[in-house]
Parts: sequence; structure tokens; C-alpha cells
Amino acid sequence: MSNSQIRKQILVLTTRKSDFMRRNQMDIIADILTAADCGMRKTQIMRICNLSYQQLKAYVDLLVSAGLLTSVYKGKRSNAPFLECTNKGRIYLQKYKDLQSLLREPLLYKKVTWLKVV
Repeated sequence: MSNSQIRKQILVLTTRKSDFMRRNQMDIIADILTAADCGMRKTQIMRICNLSYQQLKAYVDLLVSAGLLTSVYKGKRSNAPFLECTNKGRIYLQKYKDLQSLLREPLLYKKVTWLKVV
């Protein structure tokens, strides 16, 4: 993945957060997997996804045990592991994007008018 693609993904993550007030667990998992797709450290993911350390630790433990994330040590001097998205994690992201596109179809957001029965 090139640097420009990584920047675009990070830009999407940061701009999308302002569209709604609260994220559900699926949204947070998708944000973490998107950030970790190119391999990042916990601190970088924590800042990008706007999570506290305790929240990130809980999600990372969950995702590693589910096989969606893996820890990789890059280089000889690397003390902290990089988190990378696995193939299973990429499948999750694809399914998540499919679900999001399905929910954003115009038919689901039509305004409903209520009729009063007299």
C-alpha cells in the first residue's frame, strides 16, 4: 500500500468521525482494522481512532484473539510491535463496507410522513 493510499484512509477515518456523535463497536473495530491495514503501532492507532489506551487495549486483545489483527516486529531495533490486519480482518472490512453501502441506499432514508386518522 502506498503512502498516498494510507493518507487517504486516515483522512477518511478522521473526517467520518464528525458525521456522528457516537460509534458502535463495529465502527470502532473497522476504524482500528483500517488504520492497522498498513501496519502501525498502538500509539498511532490510538490517536487516529480517537481511543483511550484502555479502550484500545481491550479492542486489540479482542481482535488478536479473533484472528483479525496480528503483532509483527519490524526491524532489529523495534521494541514495540506493529499491528497489522490479517486476511480475516480484511474480509471483515469488506463486509463492513458492504453493509455500510447497503444502509446508505436512498430507500432506507426516505422521510416517513404520519397520517392522522380522524
